[in-house]
Amino acid sequence: MTQAIRTQGIILEISDASGTGTYSKVAEVTGFDGPNGSTNVIDATSLDSQFAEKIGGLRDSGQVSVDLNFVPGDTSQQAVRDAYGDAEKRDFRITLTDVDQTTIEFSALVTEFSISASADDKVTASTTLEITGGLTWGNASAG
Repeated sequence: MTQAIRTQGIILEISDASGTGTYSKVAEVTGFDGPNGSTNVIDATSLDSQFAEKIGGLRDSGQVSVDLNFVPGDTSQQAVRDAYGDAEKRDFRITLTDVDQTTIEFSALVTEFSISASADDKVTASTTLEITGGLTWGNASAG
């Protein structure tokens, strides 16, 4: 039997600017992509090597791209826009819908917030969260 996780009900939250650890659910999220981290590869080949030799360097936790239905008066979306405007990192948490309610927590800079619209459609927004530091994996059902 499959153990696939449904996307409906996944929650993205942003911490308040004061750093009290209070999170607010970001409203009207329609999808996200990431975190998409990578590890830098360092060439360690020497003149004695018969093949290219490599070692792992610093890891980069990457980005999270988020798509939203744009709601200008929503306080949680305003918090994301404020984080973009003040260029200060915020804490974010993604909670999945699996049995354990897996969480992914990270600090990020909001490096983009844009809106778009076209004829006979809704106004949407997209934002990019540039992760600084590592990811903390946990589960909400344990707490």
